[in-house]
Amino acid sequence: MNTNRTRPPGGDKAVSVKPPTDSAGENFTLQARGDATCAGRVAGQVYYGRAETISLNEATNRIVLSSLGTQKATLWRRTQDNGPNFRVDAQRVVYSPRNNELVLDRTVSGQVAPAGTP
Repeated sequence: MNTNRTRPPGGDKAVSVKPPTDSAGENFTLQARGDATCAGRVAGQVYYGRAETISLNEATNRIVLSSLGTQKATLWRRTQDNGPNFRVDAQRVVYSPRNNELVLDRTVSGQVAPAGTP
């Protein structure tokens, strides 16, 4: 397995990146643990996440944010460049930006569409 790991000084935080194994070199996976954050742009949507553990798998087009105990995973996303940010807080968030799919487990609060949208 060809996995690169980075462990920042001072804590149990870790980042693991698995480089692509296919010849096209387009797919990768990323895992971050310990008060992790992520940000990106996919399919015209901008997202930012914060959680205890974050994993991203480009092949399955999924970003998974999860937290333990009383901490919650938080995802902010914006569907238009100058549009509003939508926020969800849950124990586990599975987000698929290309499919515009959002799965929440033990949701605390959230806004997934602009106010007034049916």
